[in-house]
Order: sequence, then C-alpha cells, then structure tokens
Amino acid sequence: GGSDPPSGARAFVRYAWKPIAYIVAHALLSLEGYAAAALCLRWEAIMLAWIAMIFACNILYAFDFYRASADPAYRPGNKLVAGLRDSAISWAVMLPLWYCCEQGHL
Repeated sequence: GGSDPPSGARAFVRYAWKPIAYIVAHALLSLEGYAAAALCLRWEAIMLAWIAMIFACNILYAFDFYRASADPAYRPGNKLVAGLRDSAISWAVMLPLWYCCEQGHL
C-alpha cells in the first residue's frame, strides 16, 4: 500500500546495516590500537613485544600472500578469524607483560 517504501529504499535498508556494522566494529577495534599505543608509551618492554608481534604477523601474512600468489590451490583461511586470533594472542602476551611492568619486575 501507500505506507510501503519504494523497493529501492527497502533494498537500501536491508543493505545499510552492513557498512554501519563495519564502521562500529572498526571503531571498537581501533580502540585496541589506542590501548596498545598507550601501553607502549609507558613501558619499553611492552613496545618491544608489540613490535615483535606485529613483525611476526607481517611475515606470516606475507607468506600467505606470496604462497597464494604462487599456488592457486592454497587457501590461507578466513582472514578475519586469523586477525582476531592474532589480536587475542597479542593481548595474551601484552597483559601479563603489563602486569609485570606495573609490579616493577621488568
């Protein structure tokens, strides 16, 4: 009837949640970077560990990229899941390290 939005508007509403969800997720994950930066500015040991973990991830992702380029049958897996896994591993290293720094052990 007259209250139904045009079909283009319905399609937009069905699609609009995706970019909005991406923007919100990106904003939340950006907070991780801010937190890591704050810890890195406060503690050199955390900065060195963070840099080492970023370097290791870059090597891993470069390996996946070049192997996938050379071998079309190679599938590195879900990149979002891998990124979230790597983030969790990084924080599993960073938080105990932060605690040790706060306690004066490092």
